Amino acid sequence: MRLVFGDAKLLRSILAAVSAVVDEVTLRVDPEGLNVRALDLAEVSMVDLSLRKEAFESYDVQSEERIAFRISDVLKLLRSTVPNEKVKIEPVENQLRFQVTGAFTRSFGVPIFGGESKNLPLPKVNLKNSFTVPIAIMDQLVQNGKHISDSVKLETQENKVVLSVKGETSSFTVDLLPEDGTLLDYVLVAGSTVSYDLTRLSKIVSVLDFADNIKVAYDADMPLRISSNIDSKGEINYFLAPKVER
Repeated sequence: MRLVFGDAKLLRSILAAVSAVVDEVTLRVDPEGLNVRALDLAEVSMVDLSLRKEAFESYDVQSEERIAFRISDVLKLLRSTVPNEKVKIEPVENQLRFQVTGAFTRSFGVPIFGGESKNLPLPKVNLKNSFTVPIAIMDQLVQNGKHISDSVKLETQENKVVLSVKGETSSFTVDLLPEDGTLLDYVLVAGSTVSYDLTRLSKIVSVLDFADNIKVAYDADMPLRISSNIDSKGEINYFLAPKVER
């Protein structure tokens, strides 16, 4: 396996997006592309990343390979990257090696360890509500709401979605409306209400700095799915289990 990705800064953002759910991952590559699918230790949230081979400047993979590593090890060493730098990635002995080429060339390796050999299935869910929303709006919600409660409620009304966070003495509400440009490409079933873990949602939203909009899908007593395209050649999906209100 030898991969060359043409934008080191975007690569770092993609890895950071995966790390919002889990640090230790198994990278699965085959001749068609790259995939990372992982479930957090509490089995509350899942991330599914797919990058087609066309996302890479060079993609040399002859057969399926699985490589496990810690994302935090890589993020520390990719901290100073810029968009026009290229990154070559390949396993060398017991390391996953990265060579970053730009104004100057530097290389580093992180340890490879035993990873998951089975394919983790995606949740089989039929989510009746979906919409697209600017990431900046979701960021406003989580940044304000996290000081009030650890839970966020999604409520579907006719041509409207209400996102609300309520604490013992404070509250924060965001109304998503078509006329405001905050509710796009929507399919809604009025009366659907469900709550999710705001702390986990905040971690996800905060790392999607490569996205202008995200797609959200949900239903009563069902997981939340957040989706974002990556440079038209990949996609990242998150699944977040509903929160049981006591």
